[in-house]
Amino acid sequence: MNRERSKKHAEKMDCQRLDGKLNHMDSCTQHSFRPGVSTDAEELEAVFQAIPDLFIRFSADGTHQELMADRSSNLYLNIEEALGKKVVDVSKRLGPQFQQAIEQALQECSLVVIEYPMLIDGEMRFFEGRFFPLLDDQVVMVARNITERKQTEERLKYLSFHDLMTGLYNRSFCEEELSRFDVKRQLPLSIIIGDIDGLKLVNDTLGHQEGDSLIVAGAKIMQASCRTEDLVCRWGGDEFAILLPRTENDDAKKICDRISNACAGTGADPLPVSISLGVATKSGQDQDIEDVLREAEDMMYWNKLNSKSTRFSFDTYLQRALALEHTRRIQNTAYMSEMLA
Repeated sequence: MNRERSKKHAEKMDCQRLDGKLNHMDSCTQHSFRPGVSTDAEELEAVFQAIPDLFIRFSADGTHQELMADRSSNLYLNIEEALGKKVVDVSKRLGPQFQQAIEQALQECSLVVIEYPMLIDGEMRFFEGRFFPLLDDQVVMVARNITERKQTEERLKYLSFHDLMTGLYNRSFCEEELSRFDVKRQLPLSIIIGDIDGLKLVNDTLGHQEGDSLIVAGAKIMQASCRTEDLVCRWGGDEFAILLPRTENDDAKKICDRISNACAGTGADPLPVSISLGVATKSGQDQDIEDVLREAEDMMYWNKLNSKSTRFSFDTYLQRALALEHTRRIQNTAYMSEMLA
C-alpha cells in the first residue's frame, strides 16, 4: 500500500511539474525572448515543434484547452476549430472514446492508451492516443500516427496465416480452424484432400519454376470451385485441404466434381492441371476428426492410383520434357557446330 501511494504521489508530482512548464510557457510566450538566451518555454515549444505528434490539453469535461503540433502533421483535427470546444462536440465518433479515456486517466491518476482509426484525405490512418493526468482536473493527450506500424503488424499477421506462393491459408491456420469447426453445430463436417498430380516429375524434368506454376494454377482452381464459407488451404508441398462445415458427403463430392471439371478444362498448354481428390465426412460427435482426415487422405491416394487423368498428366509431362530436351540438344549441336566452323 505504501509503495502504491508513493508511486501515485510521484506521478502526481510529475503532473504538477509538467503543468507548471505548460503554464510557464503560456506566460512567457506573451513576451519577447532575448537572442541567445534559452528559456524553459522556448525549449518546450521547440520539442513540440520537432516531434511529429499532436499535444492536446483537455479539461475534465473534455474541453480542448490547448493544442500544440506541427501544423503540417494533420494528425487529428483543425486546431483553430477545436479550441474551447468539447471533444464530444468536435467528433461524434471519437468523442465518447476520448472522454472515457480522460475520465479514466483522472480517476486512476495513470497513463491510459487507446488506438483509433481516422479517414484522412480518403486514406484510412491509425493513431495512438496517450492520456496522462495533470493535477486533478486536466489531462494531456499525445496523439501519434501509427499507420506504418499497423500496416507492418497486419502484414506479419497475414504472413503467419497464409502461404506466400498461392495466397491460400497455410497448414497452421487450417489446423486451428479444424479444431474450431470440430463442434456439433458445424456437423456434418466434410474434408477434401487434394494432391497435384505429377509435380515431382515436372520439377525434375521441367524445373521448379514450372512446378510452382502448376501449384498456383491448382490453388486457383480449388479456390474458385469452392463456396465462400469453405476454407481452402495449402496443406504442404503438393497437397491441399478444404474444410467444408455443415456439408454432407454428397455435396462435398459435387465440389470435387467441380474441381475435376475445371482441371479438365485447362488443356495441355502450357501444362494440364490434374488434382487427385479424396473426401470424408464427420457426421457424428463420436467420430475422431483425425480419423476423418486420414480417411480423406487415403481416398485421395486411391484415386491417384486409379485415375485416368493422372496417367494422362504423366504422359503429357513426359512428352513436354522430351520435347524440351530435344530442343536443348539441337541448340547445343548448333552452338558446337558454330564454334568449330
